[in-house]
Amino acid sequence: MSTKQSSSTESDSSDDSDDSDGEVTDQTDTELEKPSTLLSDNSSIVEDVLLRRPSTVTLRNWYIGVLPARNQSEKKTQKYNGKALIPKFVKCLKALFRSKSFYFSYDLDLTNSLASGVDSGPTRRCYCFNGHMSKAFSGTSLELPILQGFVGLTKVPVKREGTEFSASVIIISRRSVLRAGVRYLRRGIDDNGNCANWVETEQLLHYGDNSVCSYTQVRGSIPIYFSQSPYSLKPVPKISRKIDDTFVTFSRHMNRIRKTYGDVLSISLVEKAPSGESQIGQAYADLADENGFDLEWFDFHQVCRGMRFDRVETLFETQVGDKLQRFGWTDLSKGKKQTGVFRVNCIDCLDRTNVVETFCAKRILQQQIESLGLEIIDNGKFETELNGIWADNGDAISLQYSSTSALKGDFTRTKKRNYRGVLTDAFLTLSRYFYGMVTDFFTQTVLDYILGYVDEGAFDEFEEHLQSSDPSINLDSVRQSAVDLTSEIVIASDKEIIYGGWWLLTPKNRQTGVRRSQLVDKIFLVTNTALYICEFDIKQEKVLSFDRIPSEQVTKIQKGHFFCEAVSRVSRDPAKNVGILIEYNDSTDIVKSGDNKVSKVNVKTETKDIESKDPESLSYVAFKVPWLQLNEYDDVFLALRKTCPNAEILSKDIVSLDEAKSDTSLWNVLQHRFKKAVWA
Repeated sequence: MSTKQSSSTESDSSDDSDDSDGEVTDQTDTELEKPSTLLSDNSSIVEDVLLRRPSTVTLRNWYIGVLPARNQSEKKTQKYNGKALIPKFVKCLKALFRSKSFYFSYDLDLTNSLASGVDSGPTRRCYCFNGHMSKAFSGTSLELPILQGFVGLTKVPVKREGTEFSASVIIISRRSVLRAGVRYLRRGIDDNGNCANWVETEQLLHYGDNSVCSYTQVRGSIPIYFSQSPYSLKPVPKISRKIDDTFVTFSRHMNRIRKTYGDVLSISLVEKAPSGESQIGQAYADLADENGFDLEWFDFHQVCRGMRFDRVETLFETQVGDKLQRFGWTDLSKGKKQTGVFRVNCIDCLDRTNVVETFCAKRILQQQIESLGLEIIDNGKFETELNGIWADNGDAISLQYSSTSALKGDFTRTKKRNYRGVLTDAFLTLSRYFYGMVTDFFTQTVLDYILGYVDEGAFDEFEEHLQSSDPSINLDSVRQSAVDLTSEIVIASDKEIIYGGWWLLTPKNRQTGVRRSQLVDKIFLVTNTALYICEFDIKQEKVLSFDRIPSEQVTKIQKGHFFCEAVSRVSRDPAKNVGILIEYNDSTDIVKSGDNKVSKVNVKTETKDIESKDPESLSYVAFKVPWLQLNEYDDVFLALRKTCPNAEILSKDIVSLDEAKSDTSLWNVLQHRFKKAVWA
């Protein structure tokens, strides 16, 4: 049997040579061994996984040009034409693949648990880190699933009926690639019902007669839409969508857990006292109640204040204790299967979550040992080693999500909490703050790319904004919903036919001109009789104000380049800086609504002849098409030509590159260079 941990060797020389140790077995011709045999003392898969390490080069080469991004069939794949980020990209990849957090086996599919069919079940794609990169080999003997997470093992001398032998406790944590990412940049749920920092942790007990018991728990971010700023040491969680809009995705997420594991009990460890945590904690509890899912809200900080983490034991005096007994564990040799799962969360799903999962797993392990008639020979040594691998598990999951070891790790290891541990946690908190503010933005872009959620265009976006958008949140859908709602509110007549609506950028203050003006988001609607420029509050789902320009008042449509601050390569790229300028006669027919209670209004829609263009009555409005929405540029122009057939058409720069360069202050250039030095 050949198994490996996917990590580089300690020396850099491993980058230049492949480790030929082991070979791929054609599993279509050879029946897989049963778990009991594979987990025997003489051929422990976990020991093999931990001891054998291939080089980095194979992993690093997987991503290069193998496949386009997921879901790119309808869009043209973007290419990154710059060079500045390539050294940082390679450095980030090396750090990722040297992190010793990747595991695989030639004999077993580690993405599967004992209950899901580790020896015969299909690969669970949600836990297959290289699933996108190796898609060409899917379903063949060449497919080798890679797991990101943790694998740890400790052996314990036991005896039964006077016979002494060695048992093993194994922990396998499987990190999901769905909504994968780093701490503050991936929070909550996405539109597909996937939660951030989703990890399945399985504890296995392998005992002397080649039998295996399995107990599984899951952790994941609170399944609502929320975010936190990485620029604060203790950022307040903010709900980013109405709870009513979360109902469908919440239900999808929880039903998926139920389908996979059976019954589910959510254990929420966030604070109950009035705070940012309690706000989303209450929203979570309300959604669980409305959807008919059990939830136990255990205020970890309140119960365990004063460093009394041993008080976690009181959790088992609630429904958690009863459900722990009812859910049981899996032992296929006895026809026993776990019937439910605990879904544990705090805010990060790291520190408090790891403490509670450790308590639950140790309780189950004690029950397993008693039911099997085993007796531990050295309880003290076993307790220390078991605490050690659970602490290692917490550190591994924390490093993958927050770039630091877990807080409260001293208690998990020693069951003691002192001020030395508090000081260590303070240092780790500051480290998380640094990573979250400085390095995580680019790391998130790299992860999204190698997992196939974005194409190379994400690096152009990062170079421009020094961060990238969340590909799992359907911004097109959000924008379209806002356009639809706005059109229902502001279009004046039932006779108006809408030609299109777009979310564009426009100067904040039209009186100051197009140049040197801050650009803001506005919704632009075009109908058969008018143009609408609307200010929309996406959080309140509310139109704040709008201007209506009758189409016959439009005298000129100018199409051309629209440059702003020329501080980055993307901001100087002619292909990515385009816009439209509209000249119109500012007459009394222009409707302006500035109250915060916009409703449908009655507006004249009859055609009016304009005999002359008085320069004093002409006004202008310019729109810049965001470069990530360049496919909408021609649609906007065609809609304008259709509704304004008498307008003059002109192809000319709205703001030229030279004008943008002269408008860009030295302070803005230095500011961008400083940010680039920090983030890129």
